[in-house]
Amino acid sequence: DVVVKYAAYIVTNSARGRNQRNMDAVAMADLLVVGVHGNRWDTPENVEPAKVDRAENLASSRFDDKGLAVWAVTWEQEARLGTNEWDGTGTIPTELYVGLEPLTGPDNVTEYDPVL
Repeated sequence: DVVVKYAAYIVTNSARGRNQRNMDAVAMADLLVVGVHGNRWDTPENVEPAKVDRAENLASSRFDDKGLAVWAVTWEQEARLGTNEWDGTGTIPTELYVGLEPLTGPDNVTEYDPVL
């Protein structure tokens, strides 16, 4: 399984002034959060629903001097690549051991250290 991280940036400017461009950016960030969170975009079953991490105002004097409001919305989705090795049959292990090469395999079980 891998966790894929995404980011969308919202950049607004407005001839109506600083407050309006900030309100426009906030409104778009809100819409993006609502649209992204929990969405799977018709992906296969091996992709989990999106989880929004944050919506963040990236305000700085550099952006403000250019008449811009900038926000970021970030989210992640877990995806299984390839096939699942666990087919759902068999017995779920109740103990876990670790062994270090070259002392691994059936002949070296006594050298393993318990983890669980």
